[in-house]
Amino acid sequence: MERPPGRAVSEWRTLLRQYAMLITLLAILAGLMLYPVYQGVAAAFLEKGKWSLYWVVNVMGDAAFRRQLFTSLALGATVTVLCNLIAFPLAMIGSRFDFRGKALLTALVLVPMVLPPFVGAIGMKQLLGTFGSLTVLLQHLHVLGPHEGINWLGRGGFWALAVLIALGLYTIAYLNLQAALANIDPAMLEAAENLGGRRWTNFRRITLPLAMPGIFAGSTIIFIWAFTELGTPLLLDYRNVVSRSIWDDLAQTVTSDNSRAFAKVVVVLLVSVSAYVVGK
Repeated sequence: MERPPGRAVSEWRTLLRQYAMLITLLAILAGLMLYPVYQGVAAAFLEKGKWSLYWVVNVMGDAAFRRQLFTSLALGATVTVLCNLIAFPLAMIGSRFDFRGKALLTALVLVPMVLPPFVGAIGMKQLLGTFGSLTVLLQHLHVLGPHEGINWLGRGGFWALAVLIALGLYTIAYLNLQAALANIDPAMLEAAENLGGRRWTNFRRITLPLAMPGIFAGSTIIFIWAFTELGTPLLLDYRNVVSRSIWDDLAQTVTSDNSRAFAKVVVVLLVSVSAYVVGK
C-alpha cells in the first residue's frame, strides 16, 4: 500500500530539518572547539614555518617539565582516590539508610558541585593564608607576634592542593556512585545474607564489583579535571604542575610564537585522551 503524497512530503521535511539541525550543531562544534584545538595542536608541530617534532621532543627532554608532568599525574591519581574515599561512604548512607534530615544532608553534600574548586581555594586561603583567620586567632592568643604570619597552605604544598581540589570534585564521584548503587538489585544482598554472608564480605564480593562502572565513570572525569586544573594552583602559587607551566609559558611569550606552550598542551591532551580510553 503506497503512502499518501502529503505524508511522504511531511516525512521528507522532518528529515531535512533533522539533518539541518545536525549540520548546524556540527558547524558550531567545529568552529568553537575543534578549530581552536587544531590551531593549538598545529602550532606545536611548527618550527620556522615547517612541520617538525622539534618542540615536542624539546619539551619531553626538559627534566623540569617531566617533574611537573609526574606531579600532575600524581595529583590526578591522589585527588581521584580522595574523592572516592569521601564519596563512597556518603553514597552508601544515601542509598542504604532512611533517616530524618536525609534530603537536607543530600543537598549539603552537593553544594560543592555549583562551585568550581578554586572558589573553595579562595575560602581556604582566607582561613589558612599568611594573615588568614587562623593566623589572626593565634596572634590574638599571643602565640604569634603581631607582624608574624604563617602560610599554612604553602606549607601543605602538594597535599594542600590535592585536598582542596578533592573537596570541590568529590560530588562527581558521589553522583556516579549513587546511580551505580541504585541499580544494584537488593535481592542479591538479601540472598547473600540468607546464605550467611557477612556485611564486609557482601560489600567486597557484590556491592563493590557491581559499583565499578560508576566508580570508573566518575574517576575518569575527576582524574582528567584534577590533572588539568589551573585555578587552584594559581591561587596557591603552586608551580610544579603542567597546567601552571603552560600558563607561565603563555604569559611570558612576547611574540605570537607559542610553540613550546602548545607542545606541552599536546602532551596534556595525549594523557587526558589516554585516561579517558582506559576509563572506558
